[in-house]
Amino acid sequence: MKNRILLILLLLVTVLSFGQRKYAADRYFKEYAYKKSAELYETIYKKGDKTYLVISRLADSHYFNVAFDKAEQWYEELIKNYPSIVSSEHIFRYAQTLKSNGKIKDSDQWMLKLKDLGENDSRAIALEKNKDYFVEYTNKEKTFINIHNLSSNTTYSDFGGFIYEDSFYFASTRPDAENKKIYQWNNQPYLNIYRSELNRLEEDKGLDVSLSNKVASLSTKYHESNAIISKNGKMMYFTRDNYDGNKLQSDKNRTTHLKIYSAEKIYETWGNVKELPFNSDQYSTGHPALSSDEKTLYFVSDMPNGYGGTDLYKVSIDENGNYGFSREFRLNNKYRRTRDVSICRRRQSIVFFFQWTFRIRSIRYI
Repeated sequence: MKNRILLILLLLVTVLSFGQRKYAADRYFKEYAYKKSAELYETIYKKGDKTYLVISRLADSHYFNVAFDKAEQWYEELIKNYPSIVSSEHIFRYAQTLKSNGKIKDSDQWMLKLKDLGENDSRAIALEKNKDYFVEYTNKEKTFINIHNLSSNTTYSDFGGFIYEDSFYFASTRPDAENKKIYQWNNQPYLNIYRSELNRLEEDKGLDVSLSNKVASLSTKYHESNAIISKNGKMMYFTRDNYDGNKLQSDKNRTTHLKIYSAEKIYETWGNVKELPFNSDQYSTGHPALSSDEKTLYFVSDMPNGYGGTDLYKVSIDENGNYGFSREFRLNNKYRRTRDVSICRRRQSIVFFFQWTFRIRSIRYI
């Protein structure tokens, strides 16, 4: 009897421990802590839970952290175990993972399978119309450019560069005395905006930068990135977490979204930070870019009634700095596909990057 009770208690502890681990993995996944969720889901899988949810979230955790070798392994496992019910989104992610790993033909074959699901999927349709896209791309006349690794780069994330006169602004997760809080998605500190002085290299006519300094007047304990500056140098637009200075704000599902803010140059300091009026607690807006005449602000958003994922939007700016807003400011559908888009800013043009399509298009505004 005593041994039986001990066995029952041992089983109960095991079940409770397993359940707690599963609960923690689900919570980390929903909170975008993909590094941690990947570790926990793999442990759960090895303990014998090989359900669709566990394998798909294990694959997705690696996919969202750009660990494509591991993502490929687990998407293969998902499709092998659940070939009849695998979702179109997981097939799509598997195809993108294969492409990222250099397996172009395999990727295209899986992308075309989206049509077999009976959906009018624009991604498969686009590939059918342009099956030779990769050959066309690789057969283009070669262009040789000099790529210089800036001295400001670190082992952390450094991106989102913008040049204004002799200044170079960018976002970085590099730690400092005030930036030690860890973002659980990638186990790096939160993003801040940095500024460096440009140095012109005489030997190859390239550019480098001097010592980088954080733009402290814009810094919070959460994310700031993707700064752009008006031609007169008096107005900055940037992306920030939905943070009101006291706490993070969130939607009904407790998800914190991104918002676009403006800042004014007051003497030598950026201040008077304001949230733009078309932001919302219910969806994200970010990646601002100005047209060359600075009468239009372009941005990316996942607001409702889009085409899927993030879409491109534009809003007018009048001479008094007021922002127009209407449902008609979405860019023409001919420039859109099914998934996410992003923006690269240039001084004389804006290049819109269409992620997950079979061409990179640019729309130039002079």
